[in-house]
Amino acid sequence: MKTNISDLINEIKSDVKSPFNRQGRPFGSGKVPRLTCLMTGKERTTSREYLNKKAASLGVEVDDIVSCYISKTPLTLLRKKVKEENNINEEIIKSIYTGPEDKIPGVEKVEKALYMNGKGFSKKENPF
Repeated sequence: MKTNISDLINEIKSDVKSPFNRQGRPFGSGKVPRLTCLMTGKERTTSREYLNKKAASLGVEVDDIVSCYISKTPLTLLRKKVKEENNINEEIIKSIYTGPEDKIPGVEKVEKALYMNGKGFSKKENPF
């Protein structure tokens, strides 16, 4: 019985499972954490080490860091407008917000996010 060598190779490959997933990490290492921006709805990957270090430096839980993430561009615009107005209000949030209409964050959530995002703000006293 003659068979094609490429068919045999494909058959062997289908029987052998790689101990690594697509990212080159061993299976069972868990999902890669993702941060979703409050203002745009866009996601980015991060590491557990970063999240743990950031939470420890701010004195908050990792879940707080994940739920209050704002990416750099909207964060810069938000800080600029807050500085001009000298407070945070819903109009400022709506002017910057580009995510889904049903998920516009409240003023308290944005205040918390301003504390947790960016450099230099972790040195302030935790208001929460």
